[in-house]
Amino acid sequence: MSSGGDERKSGKLLLHVVKEFPGRTRLTAMCLLWCAIGMWGAGLLAAQDALAPVPLLTSGQPVNWWFVFKFNTQTYPDCGGAQRTCLFGGTVQPYQSYGQQFAVASSLDGTLRQGGGCVGDTTTDPLGATLDRKSVV
Repeated sequence: MSSGGDERKSGKLLLHVVKEFPGRTRLTAMCLLWCAIGMWGAGLLAAQDALAPVPLLTSGQPVNWWFVFKFNTQTYPDCGGAQRTCLFGGTVQPYQSYGQQFAVASSLDGTLRQGGGCVGDTTTDPLGATLDRKSVV
């Protein structure tokens, strides 16, 4: 929380800068300053929107939201018959038991339904598609 003295000092500084411009030039200078600040802020917001991650249901299919539930190994072992891969590099580890089966719901279909294969292994499931850098929409 700033003290009243700090607010007065910053007000005096702004007033001092404005006083350096005479008459109508002062108004023009203040308008240009506020326009520049506004454009800078708008530019920052636009840049953040462009860089924001987009949830993808599959590669190239954006949705407003998705929800993925990964089942535990004991309940749904393996990948439902699919071969495991490492989409983001590395090698598949030879674990004795593993489970990457999942259920998914999205803004297109709000019902939780079992997905196919291993979650995150391909760009055909929401996790793999959203995290895959090549499938940016």
